[in-house]
Amino acid sequence: MIDYELVNEFIGKPWVYIENDCYSVVKKASKLIFGREIIDNIEFSASPGKGETSAIVNKQTALNCWAKVEQLRPGNVIVFSDRKNNPTHIGICIERDNVLHCLGGPGVKNGKTRYDPINTIKLMYPTHEVYAYVDHSS
Repeated sequence: MIDYELVNEFIGKPWVYIENDCYSVVKKASKLIFGREIIDNIEFSASPGKGETSAIVNKQTALNCWAKVEQLRPGNVIVFSDRKNNPTHIGICIERDNVLHCLGGPGVKNGKTRYDPINTIKLMYPTHEVYAYVDHSS
């Protein structure tokens, strides 16, 4: 059962690099809502740059922490890509086809954490892939 009080705590928070950007929202929501801590040891640059979402996805798949899946389910990570198929945005499925994500970035006014149907986000990003957390604890 999803605790929507926890989900609502994310909504509307402004985009802040590393503190409240798309990936930090995914990490925090994964831990607080689904009880899964995302470990990455990724060192981010002092300011946001292109390629960071690609680095995150590459690191998680190389560590066998995320596996690509076909069906979107609660707790899955959704990676959105630009027209050149470069991952540029990330969110987490909360229920059905609804995604918690944080739009924003340098020069973007009013970037904030949102809860949107995946079809709304797909209007901004031409392609996406879905990843499931791989539990290595057993």
